[in-house]
Amino acid sequence: MKKTLIIQNAYERVRNPLPLLAFLISLPVLVVFAQSPLDQPSQKQITVGSEIARGFMEMDAASNARHAASALEYSVDLDRVRDQNRSQNTDSDGFLLGAYLGEWMHLYIFLGVVGPTSAFDTAENLHLVKRDLAETFAKMRELQKNLASMMMRYFRRRVSNTAKRLRR
Repeated sequence: MKKTLIIQNAYERVRNPLPLLAFLISLPVLVVFAQSPLDQPSQKQITVGSEIARGFMEMDAASNARHAASALEYSVDLDRVRDQNRSQNTDSDGFLLGAYLGEWMHLYIFLGVVGPTSAFDTAENLHLVKRDLAETFAKMRELQKNLASMMMRYFRRRVSNTAKRLRR
């Protein structure tokens, strides 16, 4: 009895194709008007965070692709990334912060964990690399402070403007 009802209902649905045809005809119209924003072409937004990440990733890539025989050459290879971005005028404060962070981290790991690995690592070269490490850290901290003060001024301005609007 149940099987005959199920078969009969399915037969009646197939026998009356008008709702199915109406749906199939209106489907292309629905698809055209129902596109999500994900289907739109994306715009690349550059933020401070994305610039910091770009700087760090470029230093990471330079560190992984290094062919340096000494710690000094390694340091120069990492400096070259900043110089290339400076010459292309793509060295924003965010990029430099990420680049300095990446350079400091990689040099610190190289000197602390790996240590001098070749005969080219003389005492003078190691002294230059350690000085570069200290300068890199100082520049990184200076950029952090500058970006933090800039962000604080921005948020103070936003809060005061919002407070003024709320008073009206």
